[in-house]
Amino acid sequence: MVQLPTVEGSVEINAPVEHVYAIYMDLDNVPKLVDDVEEVERLSDERSMWTFRHPNLPRGTAKVEVTLVATSPNKRAEWRAVEKPLVCRAVTVFHSLDGNRTRIDHRTEYTVDLGLGTSRLGVGVTNWAGSALEAHLLDAVKLFEHMTQETLRKGKELAESTAG
Repeated sequence: MVQLPTVEGSVEINAPVEHVYAIYMDLDNVPKLVDDVEEVERLSDERSMWTFRHPNLPRGTAKVEVTLVATSPNKRAEWRAVEKPLVCRAVTVFHSLDGNRTRIDHRTEYTVDLGLGTSRLGVGVTNWAGSALEAHLLDAVKLFEHMTQETLRKGKELAESTAG
């Protein structure tokens, strides 16, 4: 596996943590918060299928299965998405600042998994091909970074506009 740059972002929101957490965990809000997500279909309590729309994608769209790996209500949520060869792990931590304000810290890690195993040959080919892929995918990571900042901004606007 080849590790790509990590994308991080934080935002403070003038709303209670319970309200902010509920907005971010409601899958119906994902297309409102993430520009490139067109639709989210719930497959089970933990799994959903996200349809991404972007001009650089083949056919303009891609469907990616996203799994909610772990959650601690009003504190933390962790997701994982795999669209070979890209593996994405996202963690969002919710902090109650004073009862009426919340800080969100978000971190997304991207790795490239070519599925070549751990033999010396597999590792060598993965490192060689991964470095070429890394250069190609850095533009995608920059796009994800922008997307993360926009999602945090939109989440802040939605939470603050609907807070009681």
